[in-house]
Amino acid sequence: MASTKIQRASSISTLRRTFLKNKPPPMPTVAAAPQWHSLSISMDGKNAVVRFSDEFLEVHRKAAEALEPPTLQTSIKNVLYAEIKDGKLSLSTLARKKQHLHLVTLEAVIESPTPEDTDSEAEWVRALLRAAYGEAPPRRSFMIFVNPASGQGKGRAIFDKRLKPILEAAHCSFDVVYTTHGGHAGEMCLTLPLTYDAIITVSGDGTPYEVINGFAKRLDARAAFEKVAVVPIPAGSGNAFSLNLLGLVDGFDPIASLLNAIKGTPMHLDLSSVTMLKSRETVYSFLAQSGGLMAELDLGTEHLRWMGDSRFIVGFLKGVITNTPRQLRVLIKEPETDKPKLLDEFLAGPAPSVVAPDVTPGAEAQQRMPLPKHIDEPEGTEGWIEFDKPILYTYGGLMPYVARDLMDFPIKQPCDGFIHLVVQEIETRGTMIKMIDGGPKGEPFYLNTHRYHKTRAYRIIPTGPASKDRECFSIDGERIPYEGFHVEVHPGLLRTFSMNGKFMVPETFGKDGIKFHGGD
Repeated sequence: MASTKIQRASSISTLRRTFLKNKPPPMPTVAAAPQWHSLSISMDGKNAVVRFSDEFLEVHRKAAEALEPPTLQTSIKNVLYAEIKDGKLSLSTLARKKQHLHLVTLEAVIESPTPEDTDSEAEWVRALLRAAYGEAPPRRSFMIFVNPASGQGKGRAIFDKRLKPILEAAHCSFDVVYTTHGGHAGEMCLTLPLTYDAIITVSGDGTPYEVINGFAKRLDARAAFEKVAVVPIPAGSGNAFSLNLLGLVDGFDPIASLLNAIKGTPMHLDLSSVTMLKSRETVYSFLAQSGGLMAELDLGTEHLRWMGDSRFIVGFLKGVITNTPRQLRVLIKEPETDKPKLLDEFLAGPAPSVVAPDVTPGAEAQQRMPLPKHIDEPEGTEGWIEFDKPILYTYGGLMPYVARDLMDFPIKQPCDGFIHLVVQEIETRGTMIKMIDGGPKGEPFYLNTHRYHKTRAYRIIPTGPASKDRECFSIDGERIPYEGFHVEVHPGLLRTFSMNGKFMVPETFGKDGIKFHGGD
């Protein structure tokens, strides 16, 4: 009986192998044809069709029995507004021309229904706007701060000539303030009504910093951050906020950034408090905190703003030439430092977001900004370590990109609840200069002397005197006193809009075969 079972099993195995060997190849996957929603129109006295799918909006002239190639084709996400009134279609959309987005308006007469038409006129418009906006509500309301002095001084022209017509075409409501002095936007945010969907900043990264710190001083700070998003439009020399939301191409396009404000969905980001150890004065950072070379190349090149973001490369090269240790102590709370492990975790998928607790109406203490939890822990407290090697610079980041030329925190994710702290040891000049080429791709991460820490708190304490050119600290590009400070993360307090739902780190990062190298 036993031998019979063995023989039977062997026969089944043989049949299975034969089947697998001769199994027909799988049928190729065929993409489903797009479902088009069409409307017959007349333009310049000629018959045409305007149609849309889940991906595109197109306009075609009609030939005898077919449609001609499209005279307009654009992403459905670029559609701003449409309405039909008195038998006429008015449609506003953005379309790419030479890689840049431009406003296009379409005025056409509605023709009698034809077999190509798929919906009633009113339903066609409603379906178009549902496809175009997705989860974002149309007709958002904005407070807009335009900094005429930021970057190369083009903020006013960018808004008046390029952005304002798009806001009007999208039927958004908005108020505009052209800032007149440093801190102007922050002052207004102290009492700004929380009735806007978002604050838009047409500037560099300085005006978002002002807005955030203005909100932070309010008694209802947490309610302000939760109700009103902060959305950047690039008009400065750095524009790192925009780069992280939209990438290295669209992040420098004011129109693409405005489209993100109009169409993006809410995304929470981490903030950090920066508290001076002596005075206990606190500011809030959304981007980066720097000491040593990285602070010097930022603050020390203010006179080169006419160069745009190229001024940062000039400052970096100047600092690398001297290549001397900075007199700083760095203390870090419970850091995660295993870079290969951190990279594997990043590549495994997005980290779960850590969002601040909901605000309870009427609970005034809960609506104020949270206090740092670890600032009073003395040196030597369990979990704190001190960096013990010569330091060229320190850089604490809350977003991957700090400039077009440097992605220093490539594994930082929105609202992951950590500050990503880099402490760069003294390296050879040649190695530091080579870092410039790989900076936009995050390659400094692979340098072993580029010490990377995921932490919830850290402290920087200067041990030498300050000097005008050499010793300074920068918080989001703004100078702070040269004295010890404590940085602590506050997860998910900042709210912005995003059309991507993530930071725009290149898809190739971590998959390009680069090995960790240099140092020990």
